[in-house]
Amino acid sequence: MKRKAAAMATALLLTLGAATVLTGQDAQAAKKKKVKASVKGSTLTISGKGAMPSSLKVKKSKQKKIKKIVVKKGVTSIPVKAFTKYKNVTSATVASSVKKIGQDAFKCKKLKKLTVPGNFTIVSRKNSKGAPWITDKINTVTFNTKLDLERAAAFDTNNLVVKKSDPNYKSIKGIIYSKDGKEIVRVPFQRSEVVLEDGCETFCLQSVLYANADIDSNSYGGCRVKKIVIPASVKKVESDRHFALSDGGLIKRMVDRRVAGLQTDVKTKLLDDASLSQLIHVLGMSSDSLMKQLPDQISQTEGLYVSDEHTLLDYRRTDHLIKIPKGIKKIGDYAFYRYERISELSLPEGLTEIGEAAFHTSSVWSFYEDYSCLNVLVLPDSLVKIGDDAFANNEIREIKFGKNVKVIGDYAFDSNLLSKLTIPSSVEKIGSWAFARQSGVDDTDDIVIQGSSAGFADMVFGGGRLIYEKGPQEQKVSLFEPDIRSLSTKKIKVLVSWTQIKNADGYELVTATNAKFTKNKKQTILEGEQDKKELTLTGKFKKTTKVYAKMRPFTYMDGKKVYGRWSQSVS
Repeated sequence: MKRKAAAMATALLLTLGAATVLTGQDAQAAKKKKVKASVKGSTLTISGKGAMPSSLKVKKSKQKKIKKIVVKKGVTSIPVKAFTKYKNVTSATVASSVKKIGQDAFKCKKLKKLTVPGNFTIVSRKNSKGAPWITDKINTVTFNTKLDLERAAAFDTNNLVVKKSDPNYKSIKGIIYSKDGKEIVRVPFQRSEVVLEDGCETFCLQSVLYANADIDSNSYGGCRVKKIVIPASVKKVESDRHFALSDGGLIKRMVDRRVAGLQTDVKTKLLDDASLSQLIHVLGMSSDSLMKQLPDQISQTEGLYVSDEHTLLDYRRTDHLIKIPKGIKKIGDYAFYRYERISELSLPEGLTEIGEAAFHTSSVWSFYEDYSCLNVLVLPDSLVKIGDDAFANNEIREIKFGKNVKVIGDYAFDSNLLSKLTIPSSVEKIGSWAFARQSGVDDTDDIVIQGSSAGFADMVFGGGRLIYEKGPQEQKVSLFEPDIRSLSTKKIKVLVSWTQIKNADGYELVTATNAKFTKNKKQTILEGEQDKKELTLTGKFKKTTKVYAKMRPFTYMDGKKVYGRWSQSVS
């Protein structure tokens, strides 16, 4: 009976036109999900509903004849190395229903054109190392659904073509632009020369500097461009959008990962100072080359490259004592990035802004005998804004702020050696982690805040004790993300930490398991001086449950409890 049943099954498959040999569990899976392979002329078609079995094989006598592969709608996944044996395949089309494609699935030596959905998951093969490509080098990849930009970075190709109805992007000559054509978004890996289209207004550097992360979180891929032509229509150069990875990851190959041997021809006269800094310090264009192309915008004196708007764009000397001359209004983004030799810095009156990562350095250089670090930073009264990461990773021990500083950016003084700190009343805004991770600060050091805390981020100070001179109404903690120590389906133990406020009498802490603080909400009143509390939450939890927290300090005045500002919720 078993032999008879097997013979009937084989006959049925042949009747349906399936030139396949299935055995064991794969045969049962194929029958259940009705996924089958059929060959007609030089075309292999995969059809049915569900996942394509890994052992769905075409007879060897027909494999050499196949030049085209079609995966029809209804199939949901393609296994690892699914079509590697088809040496003569030149084109393949994958229906929009496919959500998973295995590594090396279309690693066919002669494959030139591939059409795939705009969003799918790449399944890595077992014990895989390196980049999880699904093809070898290929000429053209076309997306037949709305594009997730991460997928565009997953092919070693010469042309990227999006669907005409894609709401966000369009393709021009195999390069992806924004839908209105005003931003260049993604250049294929294989392009060696890129001429931005006339009408493009923003050169998004992630279009050529993008990188993906492999299964070990190492970067792979990246455009191989050697020449870029920027037309007269371009008004802006920026690197903060159109990342390869939507969840962050290895996204910004900045400053120290410059493109070797890159030639950049700049035809536009419309770039602002921030864009010039991006070309020099993010794309890696030499200051001299840019100055020669834009002689009316950039000049150079004693190693200082200055724009016509009085922004110091770059510095090319090796001095330990840096004196910025009068007339400079702004230190541009990255101007002294990783310049490791500054022992003294003189900033002139008239300077109003210090740009992003302008003096970001690395304290590891202090191990060298000839290294002398900047210990005391004196800021002029004219200074209004300090950018993100501006002085991060230095060895600054004391900051003397000017009278008019208003904005201090994210991580501006992160990882220094500040043992004391006074924030003047002029400061209106401080970004996240601006003074965090100060290795010289311990629990006995005081951080004096002379003005309002209304514009302060939630996590500004990483240690010390906060003193608010304007009174308890201005008090606001720097609240750390809750640390889950243990989690079960019924109980969570979590440690909440914050920066202590010296004159506070206690704190009101609220925790929950959702951002609206309606699930498993717990209110805790903490009296006295402390900067951490371990709590136990009870309820029904999952492995993915998050704990949210918010806090405000309070002080007793004339027998009444006066509250400070709430922190925003952290999780």
